[in-house]
Amino acid sequence: MANKYVTIQNWGTDLVATSTSGATFVPLGSILADEVTLVLPASGVSIDVLCAGQIATPTKFFTIDAPSGYVIPLGRNIGEVMVRRTDNNNTPVNVRFSWRKFN
Repeated sequence: MANKYVTIQNWGTDLVATSTSGATFVPLGSILADEVTLVLPASGVSIDVLCAGQIATPTKFFTIDAPSGYVIPLGRNIGEVMVRRTDNNNTPVNVRFSWRKFN
């Protein structure tokens, strides 16, 4: 019987601040990973999430409201996931994320 469990090769946590312009999407970073989990702890804040590598038109995105989190399967670079404040407010908010790379 084959092993049904996938081992984690590497993982990490970090945070990125939304842009000071408010309307600009900010990439999470440049790390090869199979999934990324976004965590938005600031209550009363919403962020737009753009997954550039998974859509044909870069104007398509989804929104998550705080406090919440969201897991995005990737299989590529987490820099293809970008965030901005939904209200385009120029006060940066920290978006925490964790990433995992499987064997």
